[in-house]
Amino acid sequence: MADLIGPKTGFEQSVSPAAPQARDLKTPVPATGGQVTPAAGDTGMTALDRLLSRPGLDDMLMQALRPRGVGAELLRPSIFFDTLKRTRVELRQHGTSRPKDRQSMDNAADLLDDEIKLQELLSMYRNALFHG
Repeated sequence: MADLIGPKTGFEQSVSPAAPQARDLKTPVPATGGQVTPAAGDTGMTALDRLLSRPGLDDMLMQALRPRGVGAELLRPSIFFDTLKRTRVELRQHGTSRPKDRQSMDNAADLLDDEIKLQELLSMYRNALFHG
């Protein structure tokens, strides 16, 4: 009957010899105090968390509205106001040194003059509100 099955393939034996022996099962498991600890290098984030934490439309809009190339110190009102004044002076100086660019530099400096006047007016109104 063995001839009817064909040549021996090696699967005639049981798989039990491949199973771990009883001596391997006696290795102690480290105690964790009942808490499960993540594997080394695991950030604790599941695949579902990584999938759901992708940036949405709100995140993209906030990133698009965030100023680029501006230091955090420039966002303080006093430093911004001083920078406006210095830029206005530099534009005026640049306009006098280059006659070809004078018209555009004067226009930009005039715009900054208007902005500075508006900032001063805003500061005056803010102080009036605080003093009541």
